Amino acid sequence: MVASLMLSFERRPFFLLVGLLLLPGAFAQRSPAAPPDRIAGRLDPNRVAAIKGNIHPKARPENDRGRVSASLSLDYVTLRLKPAPAQQADLDQLLTQMQDPRSPNFRKWLTPEQYADRFGASPADLAPISAWLEGQGLTVISTARGRNFVVFKGSAGAVEAALHVEIHNFLVDGRMHYANATEPSVPAAMQSFTAGFLGLDDFKLQAPQQATQPIPESLYQNQHVMAPIDLWTIFDTVPFYKAGYTGAGMKLAVIGQSDVNLSDITQYRTAINIPPNTPVKLLVPGSKNPGILSGDSGESDLDLEMAGAIDYGAEIVFVYSPSVITSVTYAIDQAVAPVISYSYAGCELNDSRSAAMALQQLAQQASAEGITWVAASGDNGAAGCDAGLAVAASGISVMLPASIPEVTGVGGTAFADGSGNYWSNSNGVALSYIPEAGWNDTAQVNHLAASGGGMSIFFPRPSWQSAPGVPSGSTRLVPDVALSASAIHDSYFVVEAGSNRLVGGTSAATPVFAGMILLINQFLGLNGAGNINSFLYGLASTPGSVCSTYSVTATCAFHDVTLGSNMVPCTSGLNGCFSGQMGYFAGAGYDMVTGLGSVDATNLALAAARSEGPSISSVTTAYGGTAIAQNTFIVIKGGNLVPTTTPASGAIWSSAPSFASGLMPTQLNGVSVTVNGKAAFVYFYCSAATDPSCSQDQLNILTPLDNTVGPVPVVVTSGGASSPAFSVSLQTVSPSFLLFSAGYIAATHGDNSLVGAASLYPGYSTPAKHGEIVALYAVGFGLPSTALINGSATQSGSLPVLPSCSVGGSSAPVAFAGLISPGLYQLNLTIPAGAPNGDDSVVCIYGGTTTPPTDVVTVLQ
Repeated sequence: MVASLMLSFERRPFFLLVGLLLLPGAFAQRSPAAPPDRIAGRLDPNRVAAIKGNIHPKARPENDRGRVSASLSLDYVTLRLKPAPAQQADLDQLLTQMQDPRSPNFRKWLTPEQYADRFGASPADLAPISAWLEGQGLTVISTARGRNFVVFKGSAGAVEAALHVEIHNFLVDGRMHYANATEPSVPAAMQSFTAGFLGLDDFKLQAPQQATQPIPESLYQNQHVMAPIDLWTIFDTVPFYKAGYTGAGMKLAVIGQSDVNLSDITQYRTAINIPPNTPVKLLVPGSKNPGILSGDSGESDLDLEMAGAIDYGAEIVFVYSPSVITSVTYAIDQAVAPVISYSYAGCELNDSRSAAMALQQLAQQASAEGITWVAASGDNGAAGCDAGLAVAASGISVMLPASIPEVTGVGGTAFADGSGNYWSNSNGVALSYIPEAGWNDTAQVNHLAASGGGMSIFFPRPSWQSAPGVPSGSTRLVPDVALSASAIHDSYFVVEAGSNRLVGGTSAATPVFAGMILLINQFLGLNGAGNINSFLYGLASTPGSVCSTYSVTATCAFHDVTLGSNMVPCTSGLNGCFSGQMGYFAGAGYDMVTGLGSVDATNLALAAARSEGPSISSVTTAYGGTAIAQNTFIVIKGGNLVPTTTPASGAIWSSAPSFASGLMPTQLNGVSVTVNGKAAFVYFYCSAATDPSCSQDQLNILTPLDNTVGPVPVVVTSGGASSPAFSVSLQTVSPSFLLFSAGYIAATHGDNSLVGAASLYPGYSTPAKHGEIVALYAVGFGLPSTALINGSATQSGSLPVLPSCSVGGSSAPVAFAGLISPGLYQLNLTIPAGAPNGDDSVVCIYGGTTTPPTDVVTVLQ
């Protein structure tokens, strides 16, 4: 009887199942331990402890003008919380693993909620903090998704009483400001994990935009003006656009502290002839609209226009509030975009260590969420604190947040075109890459104007900051990379307040570089890259990746800028001032003027694709489950699983498989896989880098014969490099049906036509009927009665026992169940008379394991 039934159904060749096996799988990260509860009982407002390091450096006694009015409204005050020591150690380790292609945590970015559950405060701690604030007459505006800050507002009098602090007026640089004159306090029970406060003062970072001036014609002072087409050519982004990568479908966040007129951006894009694409404005909820502020709005115009010039198809999100710190905090807490462009900077000498550490905590959260934070290194050369001065008066200093190890600092270069033929004589458009020197316009203007750079006083040297030219030492060095920044030599064309203008500065270079990173993310198929610094320095140590600016090759990712300096005049006796000058010289390899040099965006992307090696993000059955049986189809997804030298996709068959050896191949175009150390059989792949249908690189394989039960490693080898081991659960059986459409089992009638509703398969598919024998196709039912040859292309044999099945809740007799080709099982069952009309769930039990109960077959009388 079994034999005759088998003859009535064609054994479908497995190459027809390609569509079934491309089903998406989901990877669920292991739930971490809950954050510890650190508050025992209620918070006692009468037992308080001061939080040191929360007085602004400019709130000095000599500037004090007395207490503010108690009615002064403090509209947006942020109480920052820090992780417990064990949480911080865990975070430090995770951030390293997230950037290590050999680690199973490589690019396993966290959502803000996942960050909260691992590194934030516990919900049990947030509740009493909010209750304490409300009990002091303050209004809680919001709590962070990452559970690491609480935002509140209230009158100055209420804030002073709650925090045991005094808020005074201070006259600084001719303007009246308010700030806390004493350290704030919190209930003693929360002192250990309170990082500090923002919003107790109104001191703001100043817009660093350089040399804004009207543009009278296409050439200014006989120098060329840079439009997007010039940037595309000089820094090599044209290949992205030709390949269809414009940033479309991606997001980039620009951070500001002023509203903007979006008509400026529209006018700019019209003038430079790129498609209209209006940025999205996002005012931080709960904060007041600062309005359009002189200087700040121009800075934001520049940032939005430059980012949009590189990623002209991307969604540019402008996140703004009265303070850029508030804006960037919100952008990271809400994971607004995978790349952040931040053009503001404050010198380390004018900031406290606690403020610097709070910013680093924010940057670490960004890295854990896969966000790349790009920041300007500053426009004052080595004298970061002395914006607007002709002679440095404060001492040598670098800028925050560019000096934070988890932030990529962007310095400035200037074109050293000389008499070279780098520009078209007919239209002034750049013809090629142009040699560069370190940017320093100080001698040509009446204030400091040079690439910010030097050594941090807060942050130790990261282990990854090692490359040719990096000097010995133990402190973090700035910048990391550099791009064109001169405002008087080939400056940037922008539109500000409805007028065409010329600008420069590292605040122009920063959004350009941020735009490049977003393009590279899109090219690599990444939803974020996190802290890219370890990759940049590792690449700079790779032969062939760094080129002389006068001898550019097809492989150079960095242009080594060896000319120029960020030396500026200084007052004798200042720290770092020698013979009236302060700063550093550019030189071979890394330097504290231009970092690793300027970049070639396309070569940087190709180097990233080459360098990472394969990594696995998920391993599932063809159905999508995570319990894997021996001799079954599985789907592997991840990054760099397919060599870039191979076609976009490939398979081992053209019609039916035919192998001279009688065995399936264990490698396909240089890709191989092992499961528990045994060679698997690879029959399909696709590359996300070159095949738009693949959201990630994908491999479809047949697992080898292995009676092991429990966790086993899966390793992919591609292009000679092997992935970190990915653990899967290997089971004796893990049965599931194959699907032709979502929820509908792959099933056929006796004439081999598909079973299903006519709406699913118009013209050739019909429902099953009561009493009819149909063939269902499945995976994961284990070994047949007959012995198998591992990897045989002609596997077959009936199962030792028949599964117990039901259709629509009624028992369905199974006449045959067995293996009909490698990894593919067929079950012949009778549709029972009790099965309801319509879509009926099919459930089979085999080896004590039940198939997923959500799969259906369509039945009609």
